[in-house]
Amino acid sequence: MKFAQINSVSGSGSTGRIIKAIEQKLVERDHTVLTAFGRGQSASPSDMRIGGLTDVAAHAAKSYLDDGHGLGSRTATRRFVAQLERWQPDLIALHNIHGYFLHYPTLFEYLKGYARPVVWTLHDCWPFTGHCSYFDRFDCTKWQEHCDQCPMTSYYPASLVDRSKRNFRLKQTSFGGLKNLTFVTPSRWLQRLVKQSFLSDYAVETIHNGVDIDQFKPGNDIETETTILGVASVWSERKGLADFEKLRELLPESYRIVLIGVSFLGKDRVRTPF
Repeated sequence: MKFAQINSVSGSGSTGRIIKAIEQKLVERDHTVLTAFGRGQSASPSDMRIGGLTDVAAHAAKSYLDDGHGLGSRTATRRFVAQLERWQPDLIALHNIHGYFLHYPTLFEYLKGYARPVVWTLHDCWPFTGHCSYFDRFDCTKWQEHCDQCPMTSYYPASLVDRSKRNFRLKQTSFGGLKNLTFVTPSRWLQRLVKQSFLSDYAVETIHNGVDIDQFKPGNDIETETTILGVASVWSERKGLADFEKLRELLPESYRIVLIGVSFLGKDRVRTPF
């Protein structure tokens, strides 16, 4: 069988490693895989880049100046869709389709005429909001009805203006009406959010992210302690860094807290487009 995967990156970061792990398992079972990505470096010969650096920069500018995230890269997306039409995959797997590389209305126009299964694995909340990837910073619930006057425009994907009302309506139109679409979430928490959104009519399955227990397992040095483990690529306030700091104050010394990550930002910073 032929499988196509789409993600913002390939082989790097959490989602990039996830799609390459999926690709490896599929290849081991003699399937053919096309992995399409938009940013960073190619991780294998099977990868296909959607657009290029100039395209990403133009898309980022559109996102920043007009809150048009996911509405740039139209020509690059048309070329990619033409490639899909020629290749005719048996299944298309979506992951992060935001990230300054894909024009989602063009992709979904194609998917609505695509008669085979589409699986969309969500790694955040961007597909059902008018702007943000996460809304818990402000306890915002506008996404349950209709986004407008977004409090998150200063955060990824940062924008000088608020077009959340337009974006929300466009996502409803673009993402609705696929008869062959199934969502996958890595947690019950995200599954519940999807079911409260305009995507609630779709089937949603929870498949937890796996851990290689041959590589990650308790060592002899912590067997006598109760260990609380936290893992994030970049530790920040939104990732729960302050909560772990508070736990350290509350819990006795017999509890060991281990945080694994690339870097620590402390309080979240207002983001530039990238």
